[in-house]
Amino acid sequence: MENSKHLKYLAVSQQDLLWGLAVNSVGFQNIAPGMSYPPQDHPSRYVFSTDKGRVLNEYQLVYITRGRGRFASSSIGHSVSVSEGDLLMLFPGEWHTYSPDSDSGWKEFWIGFQGEMADTLMSKGFISESKPIFDVGI
Repeated sequence: MENSKHLKYLAVSQQDLLWGLAVNSVGFQNIAPGMSYPPQDHPSRYVFSTDKGRVLNEYQLVYITRGRGRFASSSIGHSVSVSEGDLLMLFPGEWHTYSPDSDSGWKEFWIGFQGEMADTLMSKGFISESKPIFDVGI
């Protein structure tokens, strides 16, 4: 299972959103050194080119547990290094891109979500597009 991936994309209804937080997607990918990234078998709204990046309609947390790579977003304005133990926060409506270094690959876990609870955390300043990387460790 070294080069494995497991992903689940969920349909979120208006009823789900009444709870204040709904999960849209969860998964992990183990990207071996030299492997192309990102894999292209995700639903079309999630597929992206690392050169062009993408904009999502949800929040996502992407946790890197092995390897290293690069991350960029419109709010930070440039590419920065990320490595194992880093948690990337992606924001709805914001352009971003990220990828593992080809010589190291990486293992990533993610969860996508939306709802009033996440919006409130952002409006109160607990999370911010200007600080999208957290060093949480392994």
